[in-house]
Amino acid sequence: MKKFCIALIIVSLAPISPVQAGGKGLAVYEIWQNMRNTVTGDPTVFQPLYESPNYPFHPDLSYEVTSFAGMRDWADHYNVRLYGYITIPTTGTYNFYICSDDQSQLFLSTEGWPDSKKMIAEVATYCANSPPSWTEFPAQESASFSLVQGQIVYLEAIMREWEGSDNIYLGWTGPGFALDIIPGMYASTMHPKAASDPIPADGATLVPTSTQLSWSPPADVNDVATYKVFMGDEPNLPAMTQIADVGTATSANPGTLELGKTYYWRVETTHSNNGNPFTIRGNIWQFTTIPPIPVIKTQPQNAFLMPGDTAVFTVVAESETPMTFTWFKVASPDEQVGTGDTLTVPDVQADAQYYCNITNDGGTVKSNVVNLKIKRLIAYYPFEGNANDASGYGPNGTWNGAEAYATGMIGQAASLDGSTSYVVFGSVGISGNMPRTVAAWAKANVPTGQITTWTNIFGFTSATATSYYSFDLEKISYNGEGYGIHCYGWERMMKTPIDMDWHFLAATYDGTTITWYFDGLRVGAEALALSTEDNVHMGKRAHVAGGNWPGLVDDARIYNYALDPYQIAQLYVDAKPGESVCPEFAPGDINKDCKVTMADFAELARVWMECGRIPESECTQ
Repeated sequence: MKKFCIALIIVSLAPISPVQAGGKGLAVYEIWQNMRNTVTGDPTVFQPLYESPNYPFHPDLSYEVTSFAGMRDWADHYNVRLYGYITIPTTGTYNFYICSDDQSQLFLSTEGWPDSKKMIAEVATYCANSPPSWTEFPAQESASFSLVQGQIVYLEAIMREWEGSDNIYLGWTGPGFALDIIPGMYASTMHPKAASDPIPADGATLVPTSTQLSWSPPADVNDVATYKVFMGDEPNLPAMTQIADVGTATSANPGTLELGKTYYWRVETTHSNNGNPFTIRGNIWQFTTIPPIPVIKTQPQNAFLMPGDTAVFTVVAESETPMTFTWFKVASPDEQVGTGDTLTVPDVQADAQYYCNITNDGGTVKSNVVNLKIKRLIAYYPFEGNANDASGYGPNGTWNGAEAYATGMIGQAASLDGSTSYVVFGSVGISGNMPRTVAAWAKANVPTGQITTWTNIFGFTSATATSYYSFDLEKISYNGEGYGIHCYGWERMMKTPIDMDWHFLAATYDGTTITWYFDGLRVGAEALALSTEDNVHMGKRAHVAGGNWPGLVDDARIYNYALDPYQIAQLYVDAKPGESVCPEFAPGDINKDCKVTMADFAELARVWMECGRIPESECTQ
């Protein structure tokens, strides 16, 4: 039900671990995500859960919880199963309750086994009051049950969340205590008198056909325990056949298993109980053997390399019979390029795609296609009398308004009139959160105050005002007015104010972090989840906000990777050979002129004489 609430987790959750056999004092909380109805008319709110191939053995998330309560206001469109075995603390009459948002059903087995559970309560819509809310509907309360101290019952609830608020709570009343959430102190994640910790683990896949079955003794053993093992290919008791009577041993040989088949099994435990024997039939467990064809356990990974580097692609597969590995390069037709589980491609110079076919006597499986991408300059505009790309990879520019060129930082530069002229380059093959570097020399013809805020100089720009859909060098107003790096909804200053000299502007994105530079020096860095359109402009944004750049732009570049500070500094000094830039300052370079000289000693002495502290920021006014 759609409501407005703050997000809050009300129980302490920890991932399930096999270390704590039986999970004493704990219940199990499982989640299946992205559960939507697929049939018009919503015939049952739990239809997607029951039809999911991942139910009941493969939840998306699984936790141990310290009471019978789930997470509150967590997400939308998911299903929950909350269950545990409860040891009844006192003989008497018990009632069980459920409250939830949205729908839920509560099941109980007084015999203590999941397959004999019966629905005892439900919430048909949702509980609207502040949780836990036990009495909004009569159906939330179960009938009364007469239970005996030490009796083990099985309790399970399922819940469906559509949208808005979400929660689930299981409660009870009993002899000597009022209605409250069922505490974990009486619960366990497995029947305490049954065999536990199965090997193969419940829900295991890729199990060898030669596997042996084993288990741990019950957490609560009455005298001597003996075991019988039942097994079949259907998850119901009558279809299972007894395959072993192992006495007090805790392992059994299931015989020859078939490839790619799911098996169900249980261990029946008989407690001698000092001459008064009783039998616990055990939970039903399941596992699936390895398929007849190879199974890829680790796919090859994409490579992003500099020209001349060596690419290495590896695939990891598993099979019960010998495998062969054949690598192909995607072409017309595809070209065989190697064998074995590892492909090595030396001296890479061009983008390419590869995949591996893995074959055994049962068939062939194909790996993911992986991309080899070369780090390179993918668009370069020197503006020597035109707006054409000089890298060989980027698009040529199209002028809007008067096309003009003037003396630039290096040779000629594009000259923009600040009124109608700008250049559209379009797609360069970079979008979303892909790495990149954007750099250009810029020179304004007018001072800062005469330039409209958010005027694009060069970079990626969005056709609509959408968050993070741009990544461009601009005139911004952020703690002043000046040169900056801009993403829609986010901007950071490079230098303020804008003067009428040439300056080198650059910004990089490595997939997680933006770093920005002014005249070859790193100014700042910040993590950002960038998402851009592949649309490059110079002199004006792609949408109406901002103005037109009044000045010159030269040597504009886009790389498909994030240049490091030394590479940015090199671009600056390539254009200004007489300059020196140090991407990192030496410890003794106090005046930050990229040299450690007597001038630094003089600065140190000056600060020391004035306040007796180094650095100067430690001095008080």
